[in-house]
Amino acid sequence: MSTVLGYVFALGLAVGAFGLLYSSANGAWGLATRLLQFRRRRFLRRAMVLPPGQKRDLLPIPEEDYLGLSGTNWQMVQVVTAILGLAVAYLVFAETSPLFALVGLLGGLAPRLVMKAVAAEAQWRHLREIRDFITSLRLAVTLNETLSRALMDIAGREEGYSLFARRLRHHLDTRLSTSPEAVIGGLAEDFRSKELRDLLLRLEAARRGGLSFAEALLTSAREVEAEIQERVEMSIEDAPARLLLPTLVGFFPNVFILLILPLAMTVLAGIQGVR
Repeated sequence: MSTVLGYVFALGLAVGAFGLLYSSANGAWGLATRLLQFRRRRFLRRAMVLPPGQKRDLLPIPEEDYLGLSGTNWQMVQVVTAILGLAVAYLVFAETSPLFALVGLLGGLAPRLVMKAVAAEAQWRHLREIRDFITSLRLAVTLNETLSRALMDIAGREEGYSLFARRLRHHLDTRLSTSPEAVIGGLAEDFRSKELRDLLLRLEAARRGGLSFAEALLTSAREVEAEIQERVEMSIEDAPARLLLPTLVGFFPNVFILLILPLAMTVLAGIQGVR
């Protein structure tokens, strides 16, 4: 009975330690981020003499919406996966070395990997949408349409409910009365896009007489296309390294087990010797 109570106490202590470390690290970062966001929003609202509702409309979307991470309590998911990992590891090592079950806390890192993959996919998707947006804008301006007319035509052709299409329509409703550049600037803030910010600088130079809008858009379209091409080439070059371990596990599971099992047994024997 005392042994079971000791294990329960150790389990609770491990979960509490994980929660404390996780909360202190993420809590401090989250608090600092929210303070900076609050100060920025307060500054923007003071700087713009607009009705309160319209002031909120001019603020960029939160980063979790841009990265496709909203709608899920990732902190709770991390805590749950850490507890599950601890429980599974305890069941595996209960008879040999219960303390080794603390390794199961690493299960809390699994949602981090999922978040990273989801965010990378969202950034890649938004970059392609920005490329298509700039290309469509260039084609419309080449046909002697104004920037405002071109933006409205692109928004009218956008189908579905993608985040980029929704934000484009939103900025047309709230910023087009200021200037078409303000619409593009709103998209650049929403999607944290260096490409759209560079486009704004070129459009400003074109409005001052340095070059035409069509030339500015053509330069930006080529730069975005070159960046996409570079990312594709890097992904192809990194593919063999990323696929090596899954290939070994999938095609040669027996070899993989024979390599890992002696190492695991050695580690367990060392832990038992220390005890």
